[in-house]
Amino acid sequence: MGEFREAETLPNPVSVSIETGAVDTPVWVSISRNVPDTLISEADKDLAARGRHRVSGTLLRIDAEDIHENTIASFKKEIRLRIPSAKDDNLLIAYLDNGRWVELEGTSYDEDSGVAEVLTKHLSVWGVTAGFPVGPGVEASRVYPNPWRSNGPTASLSPSNDAYGIKFDRLPAGNVRFRIYTLAGELVLDGTLNPATVGATAEGGHLKVVDLGGGTGQVTRWDLKNRNGRDVSSGTYLIVLEGKGGRAVHKVAIIH
Repeated sequence: MGEFREAETLPNPVSVSIETGAVDTPVWVSISRNVPDTLISEADKDLAARGRHRVSGTLLRIDAEDIHENTIASFKKEIRLRIPSAKDDNLLIAYLDNGRWVELEGTSYDEDSGVAEVLTKHLSVWGVTAGFPVGPGVEASRVYPNPWRSNGPTASLSPSNDAYGIKFDRLPAGNVRFRIYTLAGELVLDGTLNPATVGATAEGGHLKVVDLGGGTGQVTRWDLKNRNGRDVSSGTYLIVLEGKGGRAVHKVAIIH
């Protein structure tokens, strides 16, 4: 089978590859970097509310027309879209749909070539997004270090330091309720925040969304205090998370 490929005339171009049989008629594909800010401003705001951003230099519009200048909106077979992008956290190719960026989980990224790639069956306004990981739900969440030890690598820090305490990651965007109990059933904390929003806090700041950078990135951290501001004792605690996807329960140990 043959393949039609349209690409920009740049050293590392955006390219669209269309397999033979994807359409019933010859098509002309155009790639434009001229996308008005008014078209994507609300979508960018919505993306920011999810803790993500559009990678600079990846915004483009791709259109296909037949010989009669009729727009080709969809294809019978998947087409391959490749967009150069700077390396960033959790890169996904996204398309604009009704004022919102729709991110495609099937995106792959080649660090050697610096190119993101995805398969799709339609063309639109496109970009590459990055930032807070797009998690399936609270069931994918992770809690660490477990156990937390008073002689651990960050235990000597002040409790007000963002790196101190227990961290939660791989959380979904949207409100997540955190409830922490002793094994005896005593409520330690009960707070709700959006893990996608850096700086968000709950329970007087004892739960806080922070960006630790490096390989850690954006996490929600608990400063090991109860809702009265007192340090919790050594012991085992149950952490119940409720949000997108339902509920997840973690058991963590704290050793002073």
